[in-house]
Amino acid sequence: ERYNRAPYDGEIAFVDRQLARLLQALDVRNESGRTVVLVTADHGESLGEHGEGTHGVFVYDATLRVPWVMAGPQIPAGRVSRSVARSIDVLPTLADYAGLARRSDVDGRSLRAAADGQEMPDAPSYAESLYPESELGWSPLYAWRTAGFKFIKAPHPELYDLSHDASETSNRLNEHEALARDSGRRLEEILLRTSPPAAAPSVDTDTAQRLRALGYLSGGRVARAAGTALRDPKDGIRFLPRLNRAMSAARTEPGLAIRELTAVLAEDPGLFMARRTRAVAYAAAGRHDLAIADLRALDKEGQLTPEDAIVLGDNLRFAGRLEEAALILERAERENPAFAQPLISLAEVRIQEHKYDEAAALCERVLKLVPDHIEALRRLGDLALLEEDAGTAAARYDRILALDASDVSALTKLGVTRVRSGRPDQAIQLFRQAIEREPGNAEALLYLAGALASGGHPADALPYFERALEAGPPSTMALNGLGLTCLAVGDPARAEAAFRKSLRLDPSQPEIAKALAQVRRTSR
Repeated sequence: ERYNRAPYDGEIAFVDRQLARLLQALDVRNESGRTVVLVTADHGESLGEHGEGTHGVFVYDATLRVPWVMAGPQIPAGRVSRSVARSIDVLPTLADYAGLARRSDVDGRSLRAAADGQEMPDAPSYAESLYPESELGWSPLYAWRTAGFKFIKAPHPELYDLSHDASETSNRLNEHEALARDSGRRLEEILLRTSPPAAAPSVDTDTAQRLRALGYLSGGRVARAAGTALRDPKDGIRFLPRLNRAMSAARTEPGLAIRELTAVLAEDPGLFMARRTRAVAYAAAGRHDLAIADLRALDKEGQLTPEDAIVLGDNLRFAGRLEEAALILERAERENPAFAQPLISLAEVRIQEHKYDEAAALCERVLKLVPDHIEALRRLGDLALLEEDAGTAAARYDRILALDASDVSALTKLGVTRVRSGRPDQAIQLFRQAIEREPGNAEALLYLAGALASGGHPADALPYFERALEAGPPSTMALNGLGLTCLAVGDPARAEAAFRKSLRLDPSQPEIAKALAQVRRTSR
């Protein structure tokens, strides 16, 4: 509760607390005297320096310079070394203190001598940021840092005298041209020896969007025509606050996200992350044709990732364009045969086409790729229910719950199998468990209401029908159940209102029309 308004601060406090537990355990076990502890970090946060709010774009010290703190036997307290320390030096340093022999296949060097107060020759540090290129379509950044200077390879290159300009605000490139050329040459040598980045593994679309919002997943390396000039991130950083706001709001406040992203794209039409995120926002707003248009534009530019293909396929399905959806999902599966999500989305298309056998076969293929894939199990359970095979469906839902006991949908559907197999008391218990875990789950509320009503407890069922209608969009199933239950408890006026609403949703319900007419005759 202390960190409700500052969850990131709460995360830091939690990590600190766990570190304290670790160090206290060393004291309790009398291991402190023979243990070296090294604390470092993966990156810092710019917090507005150079116009960057967080991290990931620039290679300035605001994000690259992180703590290196050591404590342990034979390590002098309070000493500060000016030697360049790199993340690749962590392993050799700890191995040195542990008395392990130096291995030729391990990068980096031991900094034990620096900790002992000895001068060490400079060992330059290499850094890169590929995020601007892979996600934003801008130029990548590369840095070569010594104890005194940092050179940054960019469309507008930079050189900083760190001894006099720790904040890296004064570009000294013109004053140190020879040093800049030498640093640039060293960077080029490293890049020539380095393999290109491997393709990122594909993940499901929800996970992909969450990771992108945190800055940990790229959209795929941007392919450009030879000779195409890429934007310097320094010139594009002004777009990122709006882009980050939009990414956070894409699903929860899609209107806000669409406005922000449309403004950004008006200035930088090649900012593919903005177009990708706007498609997600359009989808969240139910504007599927516009989402499709943005994703088709990405496809035309060769920027459609496997995750984008899923989003495109799903939007085509929501728009009723099932044949197009199947084509894009089949292509995604061919291009990414180890990726399960295209098969899951394609199964949804086949279900909508009432091709249940094909849908089941696709889900079985998913299970061969990813045993115990929860969404494949869920769809196989749902398909078994459609085929009136309660036993097979129950086995699928049971397996989901063995993997995740908190899965409310599986609990609810397992309850449905109990109703179908003549065990209403067990069904009611399962529906109640689902509602305890998620009080606003409309499906669980509706099924519990139906089970209570059909079991001869209409008065108990009534509030659950009402809660189901409050929790989700109105459905004929909920309205008809409410109407029939109101009749059972002697409230024809409410029954009439429920039947009227149901018939407005779907006029082709002869039995409900007949029930409504009967209520009207009786009420006269």
